[in-house]
Amino acid sequence: MAYKSGDYYVQCDICDFRRYASECRMTWDNLFCCADTCWEPRHEQYTEPHGLHEKQTVPVHRPPGDDVFIDTSIRPEEVEL
Repeated sequence: MAYKSGDYYVQCDICDFRRYASECRMTWDNLFCCADTCWEPRHEQYTEPHGLHEKQTVPVHRPPGDDVFIDTSIRPEEVEL
């Protein structure tokens, strides 16, 4: 590698070769790599997930009713044989 004025060496994050910074590019996932051999463009189908804008409310809301307890205990004098 010949001397380039104002350029500096960097190490590729993918192949670990030493290159000049002017010969490298930053990938979409922040890796500094060789522009001619290691760099790959971001795939067009890769997108960040977006939440759907859904209406989260219930159309008819009723407050919960009162609890009703039924006593099911049976005393011996109430049993008819």
